[in-house]
Amino acid sequence: MPSLHQSGDKGYSGHITAAGNRWLRRNLIECAGIAIRVDPHLKESYLNIEHKRGGKRATIAIARKMVAYAYWMLKRNLTYEELKPWKTDWGNPRFLNRESSP
Repeated sequence: MPSLHQSGDKGYSGHITAAGNRWLRRNLIECAGIAIRVDPHLKESYLNIEHKRGGKRATIAIARKMVAYAYWMLKRNLTYEELKPWKTDWGNPRFLNRESSP
């Protein structure tokens, strides 16, 4: 959870805080480490972020990306292969308005 400090019209978004479930956070980081080795798309994203920010932050970013993918897969009732996050046009109204199949 990112920290947020506001005063009047000005706001500052700080670093990610340690709020939340420790067990869930630890397991997401572990899963992200495995996904980086297995999924070429996530590995490419990891290497890009690692080059700019470092390995630990890159792993956190991949864990967050995996949570976002899981959210969209549950919301749209899709599999990972159907989601194709590396090819998806998020601005495409046909994708965003897709009905969930029963």
